[in-house]
Amino acid sequence: MTFTWDAAIGAAVACKVAIRCKPPDALCAAAAKLGAHVIALVVVLNKQLGLSFSKIVTLLQQQYSLTVTRTGLVHAVHRAARHARPTYETGR
Repeated sequence: MTFTWDAAIGAAVACKVAIRCKPPDALCAAAAKLGAHVIALVVVLNKQLGLSFSKIVTLLQQQYSLTVTRTGLVHAVHRAARHARPTYETGR
């Protein structure tokens, strides 16, 4: 699976999802976001199965041709935790 970006409008051509660039002149590739299913997979692999973020990066690259960084995955997991916290707190 490969994605292309139209930098003029800042949207992923494959799925038409708008992408916001932090620097206005960037090509937007670094601002691409992982989908909810990928983030959920990363959380399960890391928290339940104990895989390191380095191994998850390798798995995503080899199996799904997704290029991500360990830091990007850590930030995604932290964002998921922040979003899940209210639900977690009400269920305690």
